[in-house]
Amino acid sequence: MSFGHEDNLVINGERFGTFIREDIRSDNLVKHFKGMDYVFHFAGIAPLPNCQENPYEAIDVNVAGTANVLEAARRNNVKRVVFASTSAIYENNKAFPC
Repeated sequence: MSFGHEDNLVINGERFGTFIREDIRSDNLVKHFKGMDYVFHFAGIAPLPNCQENPYEAIDVNVAGTANVLEAARRNNVKRVVFASTSAIYENNKAFPC
């Protein structure tokens, strides 16, 4: 977890689900997703400077990695994958969605 905080996975003192620390491009995701009904995908390279400095790595992680998450979920019959985007899509935007 390069950019987030694992503490954010605690709600009312209870841990929210299972945290998997793994490169989302790894073939290991298939075994990690076994028996899961839901996957919350928060992984990726989000900070804009990191993406600008290393665009090919950002594409590999964010696009190919997300495809790998979806494939691992499909192979394990996961009911739902919830994808969290980045606030960077609103950069320099004066109006934010409600």
